[in-house]
Amino acid sequence: MASNSRHDAERRGDPVALRIRSFRDREAHVIELAGDLDLASAGALERELRRAELSEAKVIAVDLRQLTFIESTGIRLILQAHRRSSRGSSRMVVVRGTEAVQRRFEICDIRHTLPFVDRLPSDSSPATRSATSRRVSQAALASAVRELRTHPRLATLR
Repeated sequence: MASNSRHDAERRGDPVALRIRSFRDREAHVIELAGDLDLASAGALERELRRAELSEAKVIAVDLRQLTFIESTGIRLILQAHRRSSRGSSRMVVVRGTEAVQRRFEICDIRHTLPFVDRLPSDSSPATRSATSRRVSQAALASAVRELRTHPRLATLR
């Protein structure tokens, strides 16, 4: 008898399919990711990120709390979406994932580039939400400054 449980798939070493749940929560467009984000599932995430970017949402929150694995392709997609959302005003936040998922961002040395938060903006009080917005804006500004300082063409203008 074959079992379709996630635990059995992980035990066999089979990848756990990426599940994407995308919804609007007040002023935020939330994209919840669960399972494995790899090359095979990256296209679905990219389509969903671009769809969210076209929305009127003030915040796009990518929730990694249920993600079990992320490949460099997934990290690149999230980083590109953040860069696109930072043009003008930063509206993207990334809800921290498990220790294993966060370790991947550390290995890529971009944990300070993305505006990581501990919870969804709607999970907090109005006062915390405004503080989160300030942190996101500050993170986006710091990221832009780092990028300007390290950009080869712009470095010669100093």
